[in-house]
Amino acid sequence: MRIKLALGAVVAAATLLSADRGISQEHLVTPDLAQLRMADAAAQRETDLSTLRVAFSSPEAAAAAETIGVNLASVQSRLATLNDGELHELAARAAALDSDPVAGTLTRRQLWIGIIVLAVILLVIIIA
Repeated sequence: MRIKLALGAVVAAATLLSADRGISQEHLVTPDLAQLRMADAAAQRETDLSTLRVAFSSPEAAAAAETIGVNLASVQSRLATLNDGELHELAARAAALDSDPVAGTLTRRQLWIGIIVLAVILLVIIIA
């Protein structure tokens, strides 16, 4: 039993001592790639901040903030405290609002279809 334990310890020590020291220098991500990703993340964050600054500087944003009693300058000063994910999500929502400011409103055609469907339902109820 002692011989097996001693032999196991020798084999383990030999394995650890003979390991290639160059392996410890290899990484999954190269330093250049890591630096590039950090620069991309910083650029995306700055783009998102810029998008939100533009959105919050609009007269519509000022009117909405005044309606609900929020100090818009305070909101803008706290944008930098958001993490990258929160900032990106908020910027995406601001961009969507910018491209479609009246989201959820009905077109004339949709309104007429709704009125006709409502009229048909009322006729069925009255007749039945």
